[in-house]
Amino acid sequence: MAADPAGPLALLLASGPSLLGLVAATALVGLVDDLLDEPVRGWRGHLGAGKALTGGRLKLLILPLLAWTLLPPAPDLPGRALAAALVAASANGMNLLDRRPGRALKAFFAAWLALAASLPAAALVLLPVAVAALVLLPLDLGERAMLGDAGSNALGAALGWALAALAPAGTQAGMLVGLAALHLAGEFHSLSRLIDALPPLRWADRLGTQSLSSPTPQGSSWPKE
Repeated sequence: MAADPAGPLALLLASGPSLLGLVAATALVGLVDDLLDEPVRGWRGHLGAGKALTGGRLKLLILPLLAWTLLPPAPDLPGRALAAALVAASANGMNLLDRRPGRALKAFFAAWLALAASLPAAALVLLPVAVAALVLLPLDLGERAMLGDAGSNALGAALGWALAALAPAGTQAGMLVGLAALHLAGEFHSLSRLIDALPPLRWADRLGTQSLSSPTPQGSSWPKE
């Protein structure tokens, strides 16, 4: 999807309601998943859960539909399908990372800074979301609050929306492949263990948390993988 010729501010003013609606709707879907608090993990677990409507199945059904409905206009059907898949994968991908204090927010800021360097218009569109994330960061790092599925889904959806609105199709396709790889890795391995095995990622993951010596501080309420 090409960038709006009038610039990112015009895009934000014109399409801001769709971005806000997407963030709110994906947060609501995530909140439902939070409230269900199921022991089922991974797509294999959700898809193999018999006839039960699990949170994972709910996301699989609703996130692509929300993305399709609330995206800015696409020039063609394949472009809209690619953008919708990117938004849905980004929303759930951020949720996969939200297993330790501050991790999802750090991933969001890393992506936002990368956009600022390579696609400034997308970073500018996401500036209100980045400000809100910055307010939440010390609370999340200090374990005084948790993003949960609601917050992480919303962050990922916002990132996906900005890419879908402003990045060329090739970039969108590349990001979708990367997100697919993240989902595949998370399905068969613990992402926390993979991060912990790489010193630079381990350092960044623990930066600002209550403990730099343990990935899960004693007494932590964060889920185990």
